[in-house]
Amino acid sequence: DSARRIVESGAADVFNIKLAKCGLVESLRIARYVQKAKKKIMIGCMMESLLGLSASLHWAMGTGQFSFADLDSALLLKPAPVKSGITNSGPVYRLNVSVPGFGSMAKF
Repeated sequence: DSARRIVESGAADVFNIKLAKCGLVESLRIARYVQKAKKKIMIGCMMESLLGLSASLHWAMGTGQFSFADLDSALLLKPAPVKSGITNSGPVYRLNVSVPGFGSMAKF
């Protein structure tokens, strides 16, 4: 409903979609709606670790739908003891394609 009201009022040109906040199904619905309205989308995050960012990273890297990205929460956290199939060097993220799913073959 918020996305619809914002589009109808012309209040924004870019929508920041956060999987951790909206969930996958609702995020996909919002993205589809705002793109039909000729608005740009940004992939954002809350305070997820690299493991928590994996779904957002896969969506952003796999679709190319996003004009902007703000997936920096892992940079603000201590390194997690769980390996996620995602590595980063500063703001550059890489997905290990040999790890199935969301890179969640956790090793402690």
